Amino acid sequence: MNSPVEILDNDDNDGLSYESDKPIFSFSFTGCNRIGRIAQSSDNPSTANKFAMQRIFKELTDEEYQPELFFFLGDLVLAETNTTNLKTQLGAWNEIYKE
Repeated sequence: MNSPVEILDNDDNDGLSYESDKPIFSFSFTGCNRIGRIAQSSDNPSTANKFAMQRIFKELTDEEYQPELFFFLGDLVLAETNTTNLKTQLGAWNEIYKE
């Protein structure tokens, strides 16, 4: 996984070298991380690829500079026909994040 994108303060007029620049803003993003409906189970009500999500969260927290923003792109939950299933999946996603 790549490091968070960092926007550096690299004003040539201030005499700073590249090595001394520090990020003034950073962010990270990841794409769809959902398992398919056929792989859904009661062991994983979030429908997340838990191994991948836990690795992403770990790698982000291990970075020297923590990203200020985290963007999640793509499908978070499976398409559902009722709010009960949606609520279950979102709650389970929240639990993965808290771990």
